[in-house]
Amino acid sequence: MQYQKPMTAVQMNVALQREMSYIVADETLMARALKALRRLRRECKKEMADPTEMTEAEFLSNIEEAREEYNQGKFYEMQPGDSLDDFFKRIG
Repeated sequence: MQYQKPMTAVQMNVALQREMSYIVADETLMARALKALRRLRRECKKEMADPTEMTEAEFLSNIEEAREEYNQGKFYEMQPGDSLDDFFKRIG
């Protein structure tokens, strides 16, 4: 068995276009191919989802919570002459 180098993105695109050209006249096959590609895209999107991403409602809730804590005096300020290292050491 002979080793084959992995295809580049351009080579894969050419191969995909070539394969699609073979079935372009068959609407049923094209519909199946499109469905399969959309399924792959959804799977890829799920895999690449940012676990830190939040909804707008979560974001606004975090802002409101931070405002309430600020109004209650629960905040930290940098002191004159503080470096970021000093500040982070002080707040724990």
